[in-house]
Amino acid sequence: MIGWSFPSNNGGTIDGFNNGAIDTFAGKKLSSVVREIIQNSLDVQKDESEPVRLSFNLAEINKSDFKGFQEIEPHLKNSYEMAKSQLQSHITDYFKTALEAIQSNSKVQILCVHDYNTTGITGEIDKDYGPYAALIKGTGMSQKTSAGSLGSFGHGSKAPFSYSKIRSVFYYTKIINKKNKIEERFQGKSILQSHKCPYEQDVTTQGTGFYGFKDKLRPLIDADIPSWPKKLREDITHDTGTSIYIPFTQYSTDLYPETRITVIANFFFAIRTGALEVTINDKLINKENVEEWYYECKSLIATEQDEIDVTHIHNCFKSIETVIVPDFSGTVGIRGFGEIQWFLRIDDELEKKVGIARSSGMLITRKAPRLEVFRNVKPFDMFVCVTDEDGSKTLKRLENPTHDNFEFDRITSVIELKEIEKKYNRFQREIRDLINSHAAIETDMEENVSSLSGLFGDVSDEEKSSTEHFERGSKLLVLDGAFRKKIKHGPDNKNQGGEQFGSGFQGGNKKKRKRGGANPDIEGTKVISGSDAGNKIAMGAKFKARNLRIRHNSAQENNAILYFDSPVSGNCHISVSMVGENSSLPVKFIFENKTLSKMLVNLTKGQRSKLDVTFSEAADYLALEADITTVEAEE
Repeated sequence: MIGWSFPSNNGGTIDGFNNGAIDTFAGKKLSSVVREIIQNSLDVQKDESEPVRLSFNLAEINKSDFKGFQEIEPHLKNSYEMAKSQLQSHITDYFKTALEAIQSNSKVQILCVHDYNTTGITGEIDKDYGPYAALIKGTGMSQKTSAGSLGSFGHGSKAPFSYSKIRSVFYYTKIINKKNKIEERFQGKSILQSHKCPYEQDVTTQGTGFYGFKDKLRPLIDADIPSWPKKLREDITHDTGTSIYIPFTQYSTDLYPETRITVIANFFFAIRTGALEVTINDKLINKENVEEWYYECKSLIATEQDEIDVTHIHNCFKSIETVIVPDFSGTVGIRGFGEIQWFLRIDDELEKKVGIARSSGMLITRKAPRLEVFRNVKPFDMFVCVTDEDGSKTLKRLENPTHDNFEFDRITSVIELKEIEKKYNRFQREIRDLINSHAAIETDMEENVSSLSGLFGDVSDEEKSSTEHFERGSKLLVLDGAFRKKIKHGPDNKNQGGEQFGSGFQGGNKKKRKRGGANPDIEGTKVISGSDAGNKIAMGAKFKARNLRIRHNSAQENNAILYFDSPVSGNCHISVSMVGENSSLPVKFIFENKTLSKMLVNLTKGQRSKLDVTFSEAADYLALEADITTVEAEE
């Protein structure tokens, strides 16, 4: 028998009307519905050489064409009576409105969302696991087929219910089954509340019911499916994929502009890269016209704000500007995390924000943990898309149910949390390095007040990030002369030639430095091939390493990575010195258990180079510079 069935609760839990998953998306429901549906479609792409395609449009059919519309009415009536007996006046008002929608209209308006170049809702229909079970029957479960899937809680499937006056949704899907043949499936789902069964008054139902075969609540297959869902989909596509039908919808044609705004704001990068195309009321948004649509939506946002998250959209627009007109951009691989694409824009009007997207490009947040405070850099805006599956999987574990931030408290396993924090720290450190390389405040933008160097010679370590990325604090330690003599500079003063705090070297050689270049790729990583050579190698011209930046490793004592631009090519010696106002002292290296004053490496002129070194003593608190000396010939 085919029809609506709400299973008995068998004397167990009584479901109320309030549903946490639906309520999550109720505040800005259009933004929620669009984001959730599109990201679910991106997760099940069929042919990666073609974009995932979606269509949003309204349709209208006669109520008499499908008995499922009318047959939900007795369940709505009994839900109304149950809410009334529970003295839930606001809920009885909801059901009263739902009943009026069914009883007063001969036609049914339906919001139709079709996706194609997708696999459809696959999985066994009679199993308790798999994609079909998760979407149709599941509560709080996710059965995504890829590690980079955007959805991770199983809550997103409830978003469309917020747009139905009768809290009901129908799913029609076309898949390739195990026999390699097209299979069609159709099922309705309604989330009301526990109520007395219309046909067995002594039976109290569960809150969720299904339309299909009442026996085991199975979907209709192929020939048993009514004609209207097939026809509405065939007007758009004959491809595999899923159509979601939201009957008695609260959506109207007035919301088409807001829908376009939401699509552009959240999925601009996915569309721009050719991963996604969206049609809204016959108007196509694709990679060829997405920038044009962006400027159109930007001009409309002041007046078209119904049911969308305006604050989030304005933030998205800032990231979009960075993608369109970056000052710097590139791709970089992060050990243990994978590849990211990044775009950086520098301007005095910007707010020092980093927008992060994962997988196909939906912006998640611009307030990621440990990436909110930046000092000693120019105002900037940055957009980062984590394209690698490993990195996307890491961020997915941190993502909250509304997909708008990352939260470490979501991970309950101490072992997993430690591993994810390790990966995330590499990720955020790389982002900071990129920002420091391209947006560092240049020395000619700072005033050098040498007469105060003795008074303000030490800056506190007031602000230390849990990510091992240390930044200068905002407090100055002002010490009198007697007290200064008692303080040692650095964690251990034994190997510093007896120099006491206050008697070391101050200042620099007053030369202006240019902003550092980009972090080198793997080809820029240099291998130390030798060491001090005594009289065996004749030394040539000497140069300063340009745009030197040093990243000290707090996890490994005295270890650091040197980033610099080489002014010459060929075999060269690298030496490092701590610099003062009038002189400098060499800092020695440890290499193959030997203490050396210089290292032999092969360099390429103009290339950004990276060199991993270990100093013989603590150098993370020193002002350092590096010299490059060419090797002319062997004697």
